[in-house]
Amino acid sequence: MNGCDSSPSAAELGRPADMKMDNERTDTILQTARAIMKAEHDLFVKELLDNDDHIARVRQIADAVGKYLQSEDVGKADARATVDTIVDYGRQLFLDCTY
Repeated sequence: MNGCDSSPSAAELGRPADMKMDNERTDTILQTARAIMKAEHDLFVKELLDNDDHIARVRQIADAVGKYLQSEDVGKADARATVDTIVDYGRQLFLDCTY
């Protein structure tokens, strides 16, 4: 098993420390986004996708979550914090991956 097969730790599944929206809802959104991000990362590894394509897709996923949160009347700062958390998770998956 290589570094790409690791699952997120309990700490990685938490919401941003400064997040103010409902904890249960935030956790569900973050867990869903991380599951999507993990599936994207697994596809990246399996298909040996170009790094630039992968980075763009990670950003697109995170931005889509941010737009959804704003459409649900979540504050811009909370939506931005969530987007940053998702991007950081995608970055960590990439950095932890050993080929």
